[in-house]
Amino acid sequence: MGVEPSPFMAGSRQTCSILRISSETPIHCIYELERIGLIKEVDADLLRKLVRFRNIVVYEYGSIDVRHVMNIIDSQGYKKAYVIIKDLHEKLEESKLLDP
Repeated sequence: MGVEPSPFMAGSRQTCSILRISSETPIHCIYELERIGLIKEVDADLLRKLVRFRNIVVYEYGSIDVRHVMNIIDSQGYKKAYVIIKDLHEKLEESKLLDP
C-alpha cells in the first residue's frame, strides 16, 4: 500500500519557495520559517515532529498498525498542524505574498 505525499510537505516547501528561502528539506524549511518569525517555536517543534513521524509511516519502517498510527496522531497533537499551516497561509495572504 502506497502513501500519498503529505500536502503539508509540499506546502511547506512551496511556502519557502514563495519567500525565496532556499530549503533542501521540509525540516530545514520549518527551521527557516521559525527563524524569520512566521512560526512560533512550539509550533515549529510540533511540525518537525510531524515530518519525522510522517517519514516513519511513509517509508514503512517496521510493521505499521493503522490504529496505532491514529492513536499517535491524536495523542501527539499532530492535528494542530492544520491550524498552524492555515495561520501561516493567512499571514502570507496578508503580506500579499500569495497570488489571489
